[in-house]
Amino acid sequence: MNPSNPLESVFYISIPENFVASDEAFKIDTKIQLPVQKKPDEAPGSFNPSEITTEQILAGILTVLAYDKKNEHLDYYRSIIKKVKPNIKKELCEAAILKTKNEDFDLAEEIFLALNGLDPEDPAIILNLALFLDQRADSYRNSGLNDDADAYDNDAGEYYANAMNAEPPLPDAFFNAGFYYMKQHKYREAKDAFETYLALTCDVKDEELGENGIYKKRTCSGNP
Repeated sequence: MNPSNPLESVFYISIPENFVASDEAFKIDTKIQLPVQKKPDEAPGSFNPSEITTEQILAGILTVLAYDKKNEHLDYYRSIIKKVKPNIKKELCEAAILKTKNEDFDLAEEIFLALNGLDPEDPAIILNLALFLDQRADSYRNSGLNDDADAYDNDAGEYYANAMNAEPPLPDAFFNAGFYYMKQHKYREAKDAFETYLALTCDVKDEELGENGIYKKRTCSGNP
């Protein structure tokens, strides 16, 4: 677990009315300060407002979305970043998956948390975050860091539960949660999750499921 507070790298500024954050101007609420990510090499007291870049503001917004879930201006910050970066969800998801594959877990976690903050109701993002936390827990346990592994396991369990509560139901949430519960030796919960996956996909034709979906159904039914 990272003991540092990422929000310490963010400061807030008031934006002048003529500020343009992209090639296409959009309305800025000058009454709301914007978060700005400090530059890595920025010395204390050396801040120059005229040198702030759009990238610093977007990075500051993502940091707030990731770590300051109770910020009263989250909806406004979301509207800004979606306007400036319409494909931001796709870009962040691809970056998070790549960082996970490279075992750059700290940065991957930050990106996944930012994604969740950007669209907290998206069940696919919630499930991906659960899968990431689950994988990170496995990595820590394989390294003998059992306390950290337990902490990430607990977090993964919360996100799996949220993903399984999505409406409409997300079958893959139950499929992956089943294996999570198996590792936790919660066999009743695992059985329920697998049975729910089967119930949700029972009327789906094999052609629609595809090879991967057929494999999942067989696995849940005990016939891989």
